[in-house]
Amino acid sequence: MFILQLVIIQGFTFLALIFFLKKVLYNQFTRSIKRLQALNQASERKHAALQEELEKTRQELQARQKANEEQMHKSREEAEVKAEETRKRMVTAAQEEADKVLKDAQFRRQEIQRELEAGLSDRATQLAGSAMRYVFTSQLQEVIHHQLVQDLLMELEKIDAKRFKGNTHKADVVLPYKMEDKEKQKLATILEKKGQKKVQITCSIDKALIGGMVLTFETLILDGSLKGKLREAVGYVRKAEKRAA
Repeated sequence: MFILQLVIIQGFTFLALIFFLKKVLYNQFTRSIKRLQALNQASERKHAALQEELEKTRQELQARQKANEEQMHKSREEAEVKAEETRKRMVTAAQEEADKVLKDAQFRRQEIQRELEAGLSDRATQLAGSAMRYVFTSQLQEVIHHQLVQDLLMELEKIDAKRFKGNTHKADVVLPYKMEDKEKQKLATILEKKGQKKVQITCSIDKALIGGMVLTFETLILDGSLKGKLREAVGYVRKAEKRAA
């Protein structure tokens, strides 16, 4: 009987021990599960925060990349515009320089042409004068000379008196022969009548004029010389040749 009681007591003790251990282990297991759940939740929150940070960083990188690409595109467009403007300026400058060179060349060509034509005209005038001296006698040359002087005096009488209202009292006359007194007197009369003032006439000799005379009075210059008329004739012939060509 004692043994049976002892066995029963031991059985109850064993069962109580098992129940106690089970409860202790269950509580520990439950706390462990809760800690694991808490750690898991914390890990998920950290993971979510990390993912959010990563997404934010990715968006910032994309925004920066897009901004850089836009800036590069803008810089490239600005560089292309500047390059085009520079090219246009260079082309314009080159064109202006080319036009200037061309104009200078044309001007120089025209100047050379005028010089050649003037030289040829002077040469032709000299040849014509020499031919007239050779063909006409000295008496006939003097007749032509005096006739040209008379023609110039007649032309002078037709000029408006307003052109003689300056302050000059001196007239210069160039002739190939000595001026006759009657011609000089007639010239003085015309000038004094036109200008309403006393006029002093100064004469000089230039055989190259062949005949006639050249008058300079104030701003008025009249070329009634045979040399001048030959020059005009040569110029007229050249113009006629150009028109015919």
